[in-house]
Amino acid sequence: MKKFSFITVSLLMFLSFGAFSQEQENEERIRIGFAEFENKAFAVEKVDTYYGDKYRETQFSMDSFLDMVSTALVKTRRFECLERSRLDALLQEQGMAQAGLIDPETAAKSGQLKGVHFLLTGTVDTAGIDTQTIQTRGYAQKIETFRFGASFKLIDAQTGRIVMSEFVDMDQKISAPVVTKNYASTSSSQTYISDVLRKAALQVGFLVANAIDPVVVTAVSGKSVKINYGAGFIEEGQVYKVFPEGEMAELNDLGFDEVARVRIKTVRPTESYAEVVEGSENDIYEGFSCQKLSLSEESEYLSNEEKKKRDDLGNRFGY
Repeated sequence: MKKFSFITVSLLMFLSFGAFSQEQENEERIRIGFAEFENKAFAVEKVDTYYGDKYRETQFSMDSFLDMVSTALVKTRRFECLERSRLDALLQEQGMAQAGLIDPETAAKSGQLKGVHFLLTGTVDTAGIDTQTIQTRGYAQKIETFRFGASFKLIDAQTGRIVMSEFVDMDQKISAPVVTKNYASTSSSQTYISDVLRKAALQVGFLVANAIDPVVVTAVSGKSVKINYGAGFIEEGQVYKVFPEGEMAELNDLGFDEVARVRIKTVRPTESYAEVVEGSENDIYEGFSCQKLSLSEESEYLSNEEKKKRDDLGNRFGY
C-alpha cells in the first residue's frame, strides 16, 4: 500500500512538473494577437474564354490564410498566437475594444493590455485572376495568373508603436491555353490558390518574426552556416541573403551590403543549417542577419539556376 502511494505521489509530482514546465514555456513565448484583417479583394473574377464568358470563384479564405501565418509562427516555438476570437475574449475581460487597437493614433491605449506583446493587423488588397492574351497570326494564347497581395502592420501592444509595416505580393500561373482554328490545348495547376497563400503566409511569418527577434547566423563552419530559427517559416531549399550587422559591419568596412547567399539544407525544430551558394564563407560571421529573398529575387535566382543546369548539360553533350 505504501509502495503504491509512493508511486502515485511520484507520478502526480511528475505530471504536475510537466504541466508547470509547459505552462512556463508558454509564458516565455512572445504572444501575438491577430487583430482585425480586412478583405478588400474581390471574391469572384470574370474570366473571358473562347467558349463564352464564365465566372470562376477564387475560393480565397481569410481564415485559411491567417491560420497559415499562425502555424508558421507557432512552429518556431518562440511565439504564441491568439486568434481573433481569443483576442476578443481577452479584450472584453479587460474592458477594451479591438477598434482602438488598430488605429495607430489610439493604439497607445493598449498599453494596459495584459498578456499580449504584439498585435498583427492588415488588409488583403488583391486575391484574383489576371488574364493576358497573346495573339499572333494563326493562334492565340491566354496566360492566366492568380495574384495575392496583403499589407499588414505589427504593433507593440504596450506602446502602440508600429514596429513594422510591410506588403506581400505573390502570384502563380494557373493555365496557358493555346487555341487555333482546329486545335486547343491547356495546362493548369489545380492548387494555385493554396500554393500562393502558403508562400505569402511563410513570407509574413518571416517578416513578423524577424521584426521581433531577428533571424541571424549563430555559427559558421566551412561552407555550413547555422541559423537561429528552425521549423515554421524556414524550409529546405529556401535561399537567404546574409548581411553584416552593427559593429561587425563597421569593423569589416562592409557597410550593410549583402555579403553572401545561403541555401537551407536541414531544418530542425529550433535551428537550421544552410550551405553557402554565393559569396565566401570567410565573409560571414556570427550575428550577421539573414534576409529571405523576395518573390522577384527568388524567381530570378531559380531562373539562373535552371540556366546553369541547361548550360552544364549543353557543355556535357555538346549542344
